[in-house]
Amino acid sequence: MPLSANEQHIILSILLMAGLHGLMLVWMGCTRVPALFLFPVKNPKSQKQVLDSLPRWARWPADNYNNISEAPTSFYAVAIAIILLDRADYWDAVLCLSFVGLRFVHSVFQATINFVPVRFGLFALSWGVLIALTVRHLISLLGH
Repeated sequence: MPLSANEQHIILSILLMAGLHGLMLVWMGCTRVPALFLFPVKNPKSQKQVLDSLPRWARWPADNYNNISEAPTSFYAVAIAIILLDRADYWDAVLCLSFVGLRFVHSVFQATINFVPVRFGLFALSWGVLIALTVRHLISLLGH
C-alpha cells in the first residue's frame, strides 16, 4: 500500500534524525581524534581522565552525540507506531519535522556555543513536541 504524504513526511523525519546522528558521529570524530593527539595525558588513570582533559571544542560534539541517543530513540518508536497504526495526519508530520528541527538546532548549539540555559530550552521544547505527539495518539487509541 502506498504511503500518504503525511506518512512520507514522518519517514523523512526519521531519516533526517538518523542523518543528524551520523553527522554528530563524524563531527565527534573530527574533533576528538585530533584533540587526543594535540592534548595527550601522560599516564592517565582512566579513560574519563583523558576525555575530561580535552578542550571543550572536542568534548561538546561528543557530549551531543551521547545526548542524541536518548530522546530520539523514543521519537523513532512513536513515529513508527503512528505509521503502523495508520493514523498519520498533517499535525503528526508537522510535529515530527519540528522535533527533528529542534534537535538539529540543539545539536549545533551544544557542539558550539553550549550556553546551558538556551540549550536546555531547546531540549525542553523538543521533548514538549515529542510528548504532544505521543499524547495525541494515546488519547486517540484509548478513546477507541
